[in-house]
Amino acid sequence: MKILAIETSCDETSVAIIEGKGKLKNPSFEILSNVVLSQIKLHAHWGGVVPMMAKREHSKNLIVILEKSLRKSSFLISKSEFLISKQIQNSKLRIINKILEREPELMERFLKFIPIIKPPKIDAIAVTVGPGLEPALWVGINFAKALAFVWNKPIVAVNHMEGHMAAVLLQNGGHSNFQFPISKQITKSNFKNKKQINFPAIALLVSGGHTELVLIKKWGDYKIIGETRDDAAGECFDKTARMLELPYPGGPQISKQAEIFKKYPLTFRMGGWARREMEKEAFNIKLPRPMIDSKDYDFSFSGLKTATLYMLRDMKERHINIGDFTPMILAKSFAEAV
Repeated sequence: MKILAIETSCDETSVAIIEGKGKLKNPSFEILSNVVLSQIKLHAHWGGVVPMMAKREHSKNLIVILEKSLRKSSFLISKSEFLISKQIQNSKLRIINKILEREPELMERFLKFIPIIKPPKIDAIAVTVGPGLEPALWVGINFAKALAFVWNKPIVAVNHMEGHMAAVLLQNGGHSNFQFPISKQITKSNFKNKKQINFPAIALLVSGGHTELVLIKKWGDYKIIGETRDDAAGECFDKTARMLELPYPGGPQISKQAEIFKKYPLTFRMGGWARREMEKEAFNIKLPRPMIDSKDYDFSFSGLKTATLYMLRDMKERHINIGDFTPMILAKSFAEAV
């Protein structure tokens, strides 16, 4: 089975083609192509992803990414003699216009490209349906619906978070071939760190705007047993990075600052400073661990973000001047708290 997959849940436009082999108890999948276009540079100016801007970029880039993915997997066959009037009759054209009526730019590109290529030999179209940014998601969903209609293929709706759970089972870092066991037990050869997993299992999902603990009873049977009550961990990283005047995206920047701080020799960090007691206090900053003693499995990160804001303010008010090390120290303490 060959599947064309579409992802537009946030700020990345992606189209992949995979081939599945074997039976359900021991299937294997090969990634034939996987093309991803990131919008990070575009959204960095705003310090976070702007949903409507992400939607416009998806509309502009989906056909381009589809073409690259088809070409890379050798599925692109151009037929210049194809005409819209031949492949897409008026009745079909009206339906496509209806499906893509909210995506005029995508529809224009769709009608210029799809009619001049031979329908690829795929068996299904998979598309992310959520969770994610609603405007961004709908572009991908409508694109998948239009392709499925023209090519007469079934659609598979994919849950973004379930995808993350499956992705950790990729072998070889997910570069080429991988196993995705659906049986009750995952064998040593199937799992990249060679540990055996039996169901039920717990998944920790920390992705962008989501922080969840999920009980996996079996594939397709899940129960959320804990989640954030306010900000997700990723949101908290981004907002804290802005306080520390670090560039977007905040997570990698905070991690980088924390690692730099750990690697610096303490003697070099302390060298040449006069107010030893104040410096010692600054280096021993400890931020709170919200809800760590709660009776449930929920998370809370907004309090940690606020505590970081107050800590930064207090350091300035008390004239604790540690110069360029301020973001490093707070980043280290913040990362440890998360």
